[in-house]
Amino acid sequence: MADKKYGEFDNFEDFFQDILSDLDGSPEEDVKAEEPPRESAPDAGREAAGTAEAASPVRKTETRRPRGAGPVRPAERAGRPERTGNREAEPEAGAAPAEDVAVRRGSGQLGRSVLFLLVLGIVTAVAWAIPLRPTASVSEKRNLERFPSFSFSTLLSGEYFKSIDNWFADTFTFRESWIGAADGFKKIYGIKTVAIFGDVPVADTVPVPAPAAELPEAAPAGNEAGSAVEGPSAPEEVSAEGQTDVVPSEEDEEEWKGIVIDEDALIEDVGAKIQIGGSIFSYPWFNKTYADMYAKRISKTGDMLAGKANFYCILVPHNVTSMLSKADREKIGLTTEEDTFEYIYSLMNENVVKVNVISNLQKHSGEYIAFRSDPHWTALGAYYAYESWCMAAGKEPVPLSEYKEIAWEDFFGTYYYTAGKPKEITNNPDIVYAYEPPGDVHLYIDYNNGLKLGIETDLLLDRSTRKVDQYITFLGTDKAKATFINNSIEDDSAVLVLKTSYGNPFVYYLTQHYHTVYVVDLRYYNYSVSRFMEYNKVDDVILIHLADMCYSSNGYNSVSRLLK
Repeated sequence: MADKKYGEFDNFEDFFQDILSDLDGSPEEDVKAEEPPRESAPDAGREAAGTAEAASPVRKTETRRPRGAGPVRPAERAGRPERTGNREAEPEAGAAPAEDVAVRRGSGQLGRSVLFLLVLGIVTAVAWAIPLRPTASVSEKRNLERFPSFSFSTLLSGEYFKSIDNWFADTFTFRESWIGAADGFKKIYGIKTVAIFGDVPVADTVPVPAPAAELPEAAPAGNEAGSAVEGPSAPEEVSAEGQTDVVPSEEDEEEWKGIVIDEDALIEDVGAKIQIGGSIFSYPWFNKTYADMYAKRISKTGDMLAGKANFYCILVPHNVTSMLSKADREKIGLTTEEDTFEYIYSLMNENVVKVNVISNLQKHSGEYIAFRSDPHWTALGAYYAYESWCMAAGKEPVPLSEYKEIAWEDFFGTYYYTAGKPKEITNNPDIVYAYEPPGDVHLYIDYNNGLKLGIETDLLLDRSTRKVDQYITFLGTDKAKATFINNSIEDDSAVLVLKTSYGNPFVYYLTQHYHTVYVVDLRYYNYSVSRFMEYNKVDDVILIHLADMCYSSNGYNSVSRLLK
């Protein structure tokens, strides 16, 4: 077929018949091509005209002719007799009748069509089979769309069939396998030590904080942070902007213990998750508009709580800030959170105790303080943040050695799937370490988003039989409200923690300083802080979340809804 042209045929019938012969795989044409040429019948036109010319010369059967050479057909197409004038040449001896060839060809085509339709039907049935369709995504850490419940109102509005479309698109069979295969193709980027995945966020330029004396609501230089509220005084290490921090020694500043990027490292910008060797980190960013709005809201909350409770603000840095030196982050164009935190804290007034945890985390950057495949810090990283809070609150941190260590192995975090399951992490997965607090401590979970205590549950959720989501060992994943009660502390001390998932391992350490630790998730709790405090007396309020909440409308709205 490759060297045939339509110009060789008199009509479409012969053209398509030739195609069907090739598709049928019949060898007849090849065999005939090797036969010696045969004489054709005398030209019928000349006989009719009564000319005295001799019969037309013998013509050879050709497989190709130039275009425009005349409507001459190849002789003896597969299974078809040659036509000469109005007479049909007799088929060769032993050749299969044209009817038998057509029947065989039709049967073969029908069989292939039936097989194709059968396979298509089976695939369709499997795709629609509800028991085979997934209900949750491990790689995306979320529940998938549910098949909608029927109601006449949704049927008439068209919402019912729209929901079915969403369900079908979100829960296709073997979903995780297809996603894994797609991520595998994305990993074919060549050999490199640094790669970035996803869309890079566009960050604003971080303004230089004004001196404290020039800020209308900022504490003057040297003033104790939180001095306007009752409670312990701030430590001696207080910056000009009123934020507390663990000040690194000169030795810590000279020797970086975290990850170091080699001079010849290949940097490839293909997204917003940066992989450095066997670690994957999220991309820090900054938005001045929402940062200003956030700081203003926090200051108003500090004013509201003044005289009632100490108010602490703890912004959690991205793991890359804790594990990569500032020089290396600047070299590859990452927003430096040392600058963004300093700017945001400088906008808050003296009724907010600003706890900057970056320095203490960086001091321990050589330790396992950050997951390599997940955005969260480890329980050890949360402990060093707890140390910084203790310094700001004037409390003595309880040594980690007094806690009971539990480890859940083979943890593959969210970024492991985002980056296409890199072999560096597949062969060396993360480990979730948890620290069970000492004392007679009990944990209660409120599943109804109310003001009651809730149901008692294990302090740490057993994940020994699971290979995914070990991080939910803390608080048993994110619920609207949880409460710790430490009966070993006999006073009525209480703290309210407003957190996201980054606060989950952090709150366990607070049980050593309060009889009651109330834990409220910023994203799911329906009541305001003021209403909560009407029902529960608390001495301190701690706000702890990833800094990203300062830079978006969703984050600002979540904080604003609760802090009123």
